[in-house]
Amino acid sequence: MWTSIIPLFATTLSFVDLCKSELDCPTVPTTLPATQNQRLPNPFIFLNGTKITTKDQWACRREEIKTLLQHYELGILPPKPSNISATISNNTITITCSEGGRTINFKAKITLPTSTEASPVPAIIAYGGSSIPIPSNIAVITLNNDEIAQQSSQSPRGKGKFFDLYGFSYNAGSVIAWSWATSRVIDALELLPVSETGIDASKLGLTGCSRNGKGVLVAAAFEERIKLAIPQESGRGGSCCWRIEAQECKQRIGIELPEETPWYIKSFDQYRGNYDILPYDHHMLISIIASQDRGLLVVENWIDWLCPTGTFTCLMAGWEVFKALGVKENFGYTSGSHNHCQFPESEKGVLNAFIRRFLSGEGAVEGGVYENKGNFSVNKIWINWATPILT
Repeated sequence: MWTSIIPLFATTLSFVDLCKSELDCPTVPTTLPATQNQRLPNPFIFLNGTKITTKDQWACRREEIKTLLQHYELGILPPKPSNISATISNNTITITCSEGGRTINFKAKITLPTSTEASPVPAIIAYGGSSIPIPSNIAVITLNNDEIAQQSSQSPRGKGKFFDLYGFSYNAGSVIAWSWATSRVIDALELLPVSETGIDASKLGLTGCSRNGKGVLVAAAFEERIKLAIPQESGRGGSCCWRIEAQECKQRIGIELPEETPWYIKSFDQYRGNYDILPYDHHMLISIIASQDRGLLVVENWIDWLCPTGTFTCLMAGWEVFKALGVKENFGYTSGSHNHCQFPESEKGVLNAFIRRFLSGEGAVEGGVYENKGNFSVNKIWINWATPILT
């Protein structure tokens, strides 16, 4: 039963034209009928009801899901600015972007490894600094994402370098703004001589914990030049689905996200307590990271307010798309009981395996796809669809 008709934003048509020219994708409807779906929506069905049977069709569905995420939750990701330049001094990159008569600049700090003579080297971009142990042969690029878009629940919306460029009323949450900035860092690495950066821009990872972990998932979904995403303890609004969060976190332990947060667009507030109306959920955010040459390693914690059991179900639902594409080994999961944003020694094995494979190019992931040390199980009540094998 239809409960409402929700208009999609005008940029939907630009996606249709692009996808049509490359893959003959189905037309995205300009208005979207919404249903009360209490389970996780089927990622293998287009909005028009067409079932997905091929990998080419999934490429179209992936773009459709990105459209939904921007419309309902994240806000609109701007394209690359009209003008972008970069300089480097003392291992600090200064990135300058201009658009519509406005100009901003921001910095990213490179910390090169000291234990290798090889150059250029892979690097992991870290939101606010890394809270995972980075191997000694991998560089770290620290991006102050708070400078790009403020994220505190006490912060007003529209504050940060991103909004200085696009205007304080630009319809975007801080999470999608960080994704934009991540792409600009990669642009800068591609613009600058490798002899000056020491970085192999084709071998880049991204990590962040807690609030920043939410940003890592989104950036990896929208920026395909990220070869390995390592979101850490992103919890509700990150690697936990909204529907599951409402049932297994809010109702069970009485915890939910702050009433006002600049992570998402303001209009997303209307879906609090009514997530069933959304035509997507975060298992689909996870799913669109699935790719032949990219990896996703999700690092989680058993802290109650991170909703570990619900997060596990959401992640496993997203993993189904990796399986359908024939890349199930490109997804990894590890978790444990420890303080928030700490990383125990016992989890280093799977972390280093994913870094070796996707950044160092040293072969397959050892030791299996994921480490379910919490012995969590998938709550199958959330999944009422089957996983096809896409050809």
